[in-house]
Amino acid sequence: MTYGTQAEAAHGDRPHGWRRWTYSTNHKDIGTMYLIFAIVGGVIGGILSMGIRSELMYPGMQIFGSSDVYNLFVSAHGLIMIFFTIMPAMIGGFGNWMVPLMIGAPDMASRA
Repeated sequence: MTYGTQAEAAHGDRPHGWRRWTYSTNHKDIGTMYLIFAIVGGVIGGILSMGIRSELMYPGMQIFGSSDVYNLFVSAHGLIMIFFTIMPAMIGGFGNWMVPLMIGAPDMASRA
């Protein structure tokens, strides 16, 4: 049986299912998890954005009960889009995908 790395050959098998993702040191798997997290954050931020836009369709408060709730949606939209969409996608997702490829590393460095 052929294994990808010495670590896999020493342990004898590769994890399957959810353990493959949870215990992975493969940079592409880690980058993919960051990108999936960023997509989920983008969907949540997009839903908040639709609420903001629907309120702005007509003058006055139509959908939200008060301006405080509207301000909460605007703030939550901004925070989610920056800290749960842009940063995980750019730094975590593309960083974990591209940097190990550029430096020629076979795996992520981990302390085990």
